[in-house]
Amino acid sequence: SHISRNQSWRVLKELRQYGESLGLANEDLIRFIESQQAKQRDDRRFEREREKEEWEVEKVRLEHELELKRLDNTRLFETEKHREEKGNVNPSKVPKLPPFEEGTDDMDAYLRRYERYAISQKWDKSIWATHLSALLKGNALNVYALMPSDQALDYDALKTCLLKRYNMTEDGFKQKFRSCRPEFGETFQQFSVRLGSYFSRWIDMSNVLKTFDGLYDLMLRDQFLHICNNEVMLFLKERVPKSIDDMTRYADQFKEARRVNIVFTYKSDSKR
Repeated sequence: SHISRNQSWRVLKELRQYGESLGLANEDLIRFIESQQAKQRDDRRFEREREKEEWEVEKVRLEHELELKRLDNTRLFETEKHREEKGNVNPSKVPKLPPFEEGTDDMDAYLRRYERYAISQKWDKSIWATHLSALLKGNALNVYALMPSDQALDYDALKTCLLKRYNMTEDGFKQKFRSCRPEFGETFQQFSVRLGSYFSRWIDMSNVLKTFDGLYDLMLRDQFLHICNNEVMLFLKERVPKSIDDMTRYADQFKEARRVNIVFTYKSDSKR
């Protein structure tokens, strides 16, 4: 349009004046103007992409607010119907939990509290993910918004993605357990409870049997990985061994395939 052409000429004129103020002329001035125009195009493209991503997140938020209202209306209708038929006076409740606060709440603890609440309200698990989405903010909401549509309605899939985003995984809880230290103002009793909770969650995430044999195998695998060098450790983690026997078999495959001596597969200093 006429306005766009005028804006383009004005920008070109400003770039030329700026280039000349830097002492540029002829081919140097042309290259400078072209590079600045390219940078401006990149900036505009980046801004458009950022606005598009923000709109996608907002669009998901709005769609699920509408879905929540629809579900609430459905539950209200079913409650009224049930009350008429059975004389039940306890209507279904909507989520009354505080939203997840980035930087304040622990995602693992928040999800466990949410699950207890959902069970106490006798919600069908098919609506857990939708209700949880209304309580998410910041990066947690972005995780939900960027999930494929079919997975976003699957609570277990959403929970897995959220825990990974906040490093609440088997490795994450193991590191928390290993690095856990008493905090200012904390008693040793409180510290031991926190330490125990990290260990319990590490065991839960590792999916081992809570028996002597199960824990024995978990500790062996952890120590085995700890002494391996980075290349062997990554090789083993990619194959997700379920037992120490699986892990040693994969490690021997690695050694034989690369024809290396075992002394070159572990770290020289393996102190924790």
